[in-house]
Amino acid sequence: VVVAALATAASVAHADPTRNIELSTFAPAPSTEVESFTVETPRVGVDGAWAFDLAVMHATNLVVVGTDDPAFATMTDTPVSARTALQLGFAYAFAGRFEAGLRLPFYSQSGSDPQFSGLTPAQGTAFGDVVLHGKAALMSTASMGVAASLDVSAPTATDGQFAGVDGPSGHVHGIAGWHGNRLAFNGNLGLLLRGAGELGNISQGNAVTWGVGASYRALPAAWVIAESVGQVGMGSASPSGVRNLEGLLGVRYEVGSAIGVSVGVGRGVLNGVGSPDLRGFVLIDVSPRARKAEPLVTRPPPPPRDTRDDDGDGVVNADDACPMDAEDVDDFQDDDGCPDLDNDGDGIPDAQDQCPLEPEDLDGTKDDDGCIDPDDDGDGIPDVDDKCPNEPEDFDGYMDNDGCDEPDNDGDGIPDVIDQCALEPETINGNQDDDGCPDNGDSLVMVMPDRIEIFEPVTFVGTGATINRKSANVLGQVAATMRANRDFKRVRVTVHVHPRNSKDQELSDKRAEAVRDWLVQWGIEPERIEARGMGSTRPLVPKSQKGAAALNDRVEFIILEKEVK
Repeated sequence: VVVAALATAASVAHADPTRNIELSTFAPAPSTEVESFTVETPRVGVDGAWAFDLAVMHATNLVVVGTDDPAFATMTDTPVSARTALQLGFAYAFAGRFEAGLRLPFYSQSGSDPQFSGLTPAQGTAFGDVVLHGKAALMSTASMGVAASLDVSAPTATDGQFAGVDGPSGHVHGIAGWHGNRLAFNGNLGLLLRGAGELGNISQGNAVTWGVGASYRALPAAWVIAESVGQVGMGSASPSGVRNLEGLLGVRYEVGSAIGVSVGVGRGVLNGVGSPDLRGFVLIDVSPRARKAEPLVTRPPPPPRDTRDDDGDGVVNADDACPMDAEDVDDFQDDDGCPDLDNDGDGIPDAQDQCPLEPEDLDGTKDDDGCIDPDDDGDGIPDVDDKCPNEPEDFDGYMDNDGCDEPDNDGDGIPDVIDQCALEPETINGNQDDDGCPDNGDSLVMVMPDRIEIFEPVTFVGTGATINRKSANVLGQVAATMRANRDFKRVRVTVHVHPRNSKDQELSDKRAEAVRDWLVQWGIEPERIEARGMGSTRPLVPKSQKGAAALNDRVEFIILEKEVK
């Protein structure tokens, strides 16, 4: 219902205002995917899909005119008291995300003779504005979508029959929606730009439009649809006349796979131009390539409760997970009706499991008894705190709480069983280096970041590869140093010789192997020592210099690899 308040007096009101205003607030847009009445969906049909639709609508009292003149306060004029509209529409989808369409409106309408306003009532048939429609899907998932649409109308409406405004108009929409198997929700927000139309003191022009809709799939081929649509005029002197709200309710039924029929009613909630007292409509859409609705997921009724007890374990079949196997009643999950042959799930049957309710820890110690072994090595230190769970602690007063056997407490490379000073490291200086005790005397070796430096050269007999007996002391200290420093994973024995002849390389190789063999015989692991002869390629002093041979013949111990602690 619209009450257009004419502020002019009755004597002046007989001047006929313009009749070119728009009353078609309910105008379903043609679409290849239909799930609502007039609220648009963001869904676009598959490439090449097309649709044809026919809408037949009847509405009452689209415009009711009143006056502020006290003399006519109880009077109203109804220039459009009844309108039957027929709208033809066509839509085509292309490029996977676009849709273009067209709608053509026709009207048959009538109105009441004026009592005071002088407005000539609508009579007979009229043609509305032709509307070109376009839509683009901006984002689309299996259930959600966002789109935008644009309607452009041409001024083809019959003049003076309340069938459309003067001039063209444009209507842009933002569209969002969610689509499920049973429920769908859509929302539109738009801006309508059109020429101004005057009716009394109401100026119909640009407006903000909106619409929300929800559909519920009650049957595999039937939907119940509810919508609310409206608009608010922009810049009007009489906002009550250009603000409307209409509620719609109806059903849609799919006839076969290509035809849909919708029937519904609507009623104006807020007074405004185009808001009816009552609206009824029938919509028919034909879309052969529309997406087929997914089958409804229905839940079958539950079977009758089975109160039998086939296995006789006291648990009825309805509650028995193993109705043909009797529960073993061992205080473990006795209400599920199933025999529990391995209660703790450790893979050891309860019949052989000494701890049927505690799972075996499967740590390599007594794994067949079914019990947790909290202290595998039996040293009194629980495995969770034992750094060496399979080697018992030696309890010698040195780091006895870590659970590990410390065979060399002071780390001097001499096992505690023969170390006379097990808690004091040996001084490696060639003086009783095998007793494990500190003693007096200067060392001939020093550990550097990249090498074991020696302060006495390793010498050989003549120009051969036999090690001088007097070098046993310094080599013994090198070996003791390697024994004490277990983190030296690999040490290279590098041998240089004084330039003599073409056999220099061969001589350096033999000397390097001789030193390596000496260290291995002393007890150093072979894999920790690498031998390399460098020949005479790197002399320290020129060959001709006096005493050059004593300087150029040399042995170096290079640390190649250290264990990171």
